[in-house]
Amino acid sequence: MLSQRSREEKKPVFAMWAMGFVWEVFMSIALPTTLFALGGRWLDERLRVSPLFVLLGLATALGITYMLMRRKSRELTNKLREQRESACAPEDLSLRKPPRP
Repeated sequence: MLSQRSREEKKPVFAMWAMGFVWEVFMSIALPTTLFALGGRWLDERLRVSPLFVLLGLATALGITYMLMRRKSRELTNKLREQRESACAPEDLSLRKPPRP
């Protein structure tokens, strides 16, 4: 088991990692949606076609966002799996059961 001090030392690192993760997820959703919606609106105004390109842009952004989120979830799953495997390694003495008296 980790000591209290080592847990406290890892908290700021995890907090920064979590903030970075949330920022990446936000940008993976907001950036494609905004760019493709605005691009579709611009094309609609130029070609005088009402919601056609806005809807196509949003559908494209939805597909891109899905692919980015799928990739991000795979990365997170792999990272958690690696951490779990390294924590359960047999050479880790802290996970061994204490001897019975």
